[in-house]
Amino acid sequence: MQYANDEEAPITSLKHYLSSIGFNQSYNNSLEDLEDVKLFGKSGISVMNPSSERMNTLRINSPPRIAKES
Repeated sequence: MQYANDEEAPITSLKHYLSSIGFNQSYNNSLEDLEDVKLFGKSGISVMNPSSERMNTLRINSPPRIAKES
């Protein structure tokens, strides 16, 4: 839905265009399992009070999650 003087209109238009030519948008959680982060040779930032045992590290790059979802 667009409104008059919508500041997001150019971004929305670009998203629609890129989607129409085959690009996909990915929303990813920043928390990962430490072992998954290590698979890509990167270190993460440990979370002191994680919401679960598997989501215990703040990832500092995107490839681990994108590779899982591909």
